[in-house]
Amino acid sequence: MSNTCETTEILSTDKEYTEWFEIHEEQKEKIEYVDLTELSSAFVSATYDFKFECLRLVFKTNPNMFYDYHISPDVWEEFIKSDSKGKFYHQHILKNQKKKTILDVL
Repeated sequence: MSNTCETTEILSTDKEYTEWFEIHEEQKEKIEYVDLTELSSAFVSATYDFKFECLRLVFKTNPNMFYDYHISPDVWEEFIKSDSKGKFYHQHILKNQKKKTILDVL
């Protein structure tokens, strides 16, 4: 399984996603996971991989899909601190993307 932001990975179960996360942790890569269920009306969760500068978002409208975005650590920090994650996403992440990857986890 590749771990770059531009590569599609199929993670069909929560167990596979947990294993993916543990592998990255074992490799001493810095990854942050934030449960946004209570903090955002748009997102379920956000995971940021500092090594690859890759943000992985799960939207409430389709929680069975991952969306990956290449963003800087500074943008990640601003996103997490923002009052409105959805507004920040549209203004600073989505509009600056050249490519996004959709990861189907069904």
